[in-house]
Amino acid sequence: MRGFLLLALSLAFLSQGCGEAPTRFGDIDQARVLKADAEPQNWLTAGRDAGKTHYSPLAQINHGNVARLGFAWAFETGTNRALEATPIVVDGVMYASGPLGRVWALDARSGQQIWAFTPDVDGQINRKACCDQANRGVAVWRGKVYAAALDGVLYALDARTGAVLWRTDTIIDKTRGYTITGAPEIAKTNVVIGNAGDEYDVRGYLSAYDLDTGALAWRFFTVPDRAGKFEDPKLAFAEKTWSAKARHDLGGGGAPYDAILYDPTTNLIFAGTGNAGPYPRAVRDPGGGDNLFVCSILALDADTGKLVWHHQQTPADQWDFTATQPMILADLRIAGKKRSVLMQAPKNGFFYVYDRRSGEVLAADKYARVNWADHVDLKTGRPVETATADYSKTPKLVSPAMYGAHNWNPMAFSAKTGLFYIPAIDGAAILWTPGGAHRHRPGLFNPGAVPFLADQIKHEPQSLPQQVRAALPAIVRDADDLHQKA
Repeated sequence: MRGFLLLALSLAFLSQGCGEAPTRFGDIDQARVLKADAEPQNWLTAGRDAGKTHYSPLAQINHGNVARLGFAWAFETGTNRALEATPIVVDGVMYASGPLGRVWALDARSGQQIWAFTPDVDGQINRKACCDQANRGVAVWRGKVYAAALDGVLYALDARTGAVLWRTDTIIDKTRGYTITGAPEIAKTNVVIGNAGDEYDVRGYLSAYDLDTGALAWRFFTVPDRAGKFEDPKLAFAEKTWSAKARHDLGGGGAPYDAILYDPTTNLIFAGTGNAGPYPRAVRDPGGGDNLFVCSILALDADTGKLVWHHQQTPADQWDFTATQPMILADLRIAGKKRSVLMQAPKNGFFYVYDRRSGEVLAADKYARVNWADHVDLKTGRPVETATADYSKTPKLVSPAMYGAHNWNPMAFSAKTGLFYIPAIDGAAILWTPGGAHRHRPGLFNPGAVPFLADQIKHEPQSLPQQVRAALPAIVRDADDLHQKA
């Protein structure tokens, strides 16, 4: 069965600038993005505007006429693999991406294909892909479309024809399980991209490339190298959060595989980093430590890539609680004072509000059921962990589950209502660490822990390992406790 992109067009969309062919394809720049509300028929960034609010000011569709919406067209992509990208729409042209990093330029009125691009992807890449061949979008800027393929090659395409203008391989070590699933981000003269592969054996990093040439401008590593050191001497404080016993040979994780956001008002790039790898603390760092910068929000100087501030949402993560979920910028009035904030609902179940200039945690409230931590101490920014979700000695029920209370799915903020709209997931899973020494498989899946979901527990209990079956009475009690907190 082939997959497809489907769009139902309303009169509100069709009547505002989609009739004429553009004189210049992909004509987006910073001035235009900052005034995105003035042209609501377009969707200029992954989140529509500079703050990526995912909120549309279009108002012609309402309770009185929504029933009149109807099917307009469908575009078949020829695949049944994951489609997770938000298309860019500018001047009547839709730029959409799909599995492996394919890109299509479509006439937004008719759905007719203008051009298509298929990257020449390494045929072995599926061995290194965690969650299908997902791609979460492109960036369009001054006549170019920037797209990253699953095998880590970053492309600049001509927005009119789809021709390759330049390409660069962003992967530093082909023996590791690196891929790219996230969307590039434009930051002044550079395009910024991260990588994926935390469940494999990667050492995360963020790279910036010149928009016109593809030349590397800077790179920021999120965990120490195999010698336990960071390239930037100023990050010595982060090295100390990994013990002398840390298994740096296993990679460490911390890959910024999604959620990169440039703020022109502060000239900061905000990036959320991935989970630690392998999952169990006792495997990854037997000596103990917070393991910076896994599960963190990083604020980097857009010109140099130097760290300005950071906040670690889940110190010493062992639950796959990435901080890579979409982020939103806005101005809020807090305690009578206007604050420029960064907001995020990451996997760990707490909704964070940061001062985006200083990194101060202004709020951190649960938005789903959480049992791994009681609350976040706003004075220190640290979560107060419970013993409930520590599966180091026996299998435990952990909430949220490893897919998070929120994942890659877009969310929105309305300045009109002051509300933040989150597609939340209220769930839990059993995590278990098998006995014996960890057996590392280079370049392959190496989580170090085994998850079990509710369906398997309910319908296939006989398939569970003996250690998990023995822990079920306690797990059921924990589940009842979570249910009562709903």
